[in-house]
Amino acid sequence: MTYSSYAELAANETLNVDYEIAMAHLDPRYAIVGIHAGSIEPSTDELVRDLAGEEQGPELSWYRFRGIKPSNNGSLHLTSSLFDEPACEWLLRRVSTVVTLHGVSGSVPEVYVGGLDVFLRDRVVAELDAAGFTVSVASGEVSGTDPANVCNRGTTGMGVQVEVTTGYRTSTDWFGTNTAAGRWATRNAGFYRFTAALRSALVDEYRAGL
Repeated sequence: MTYSSYAELAANETLNVDYEIAMAHLDPRYAIVGIHAGSIEPSTDELVRDLAGEEQGPELSWYRFRGIKPSNNGSLHLTSSLFDEPACEWLLRRVSTVVTLHGVSGSVPEVYVGGLDVFLRDRVVAELDAAGFTVSVASGEVSGTDPANVCNRGTTGMGVQVEVTTGYRTSTDWFGTNTAAGRWATRNAGFYRFTAALRSALVDEYRAGL
């Protein structure tokens, strides 16, 4: 079943049994958001946690909608342009720029960066490329250019969407144990290099006076 709104999803799924919601408003500049975290798009949970600074600063605002069902977590996939969960909506109205992390299918390790904030998008592409990742500007259905997309609903009206293929997200260079329970504790060099590049792009953007 594909849901068309959070209200429809909530009427058919149970909070804290099928899915979890967690967030923090810590910085008005950025929110790092994963609306398909947990077992919906595996590893996006860990990307949001690390990029938002759970273990190292600066701590940015963040939001995670996590699938925790034993199976069929894909049923919790509410598209970026339809995602209207109230806590997320509250946070989006209180931050300037939203950066969303997503997983996309594809065995070849690649990253697609989209969104309406083309300046920050291009900084992210440049940082990831310099860090050795295969990265390109996103197009088509993963372009993130719909104004209704979560990434574009901060107060500036433009943000960035980062799509990471399965090829990277299942790499042993990213996680020693690629399970929901094991990923966070077994993050490897590739994962840290990826989040460091993203963090560097945000720092550069901030220092540029934006």
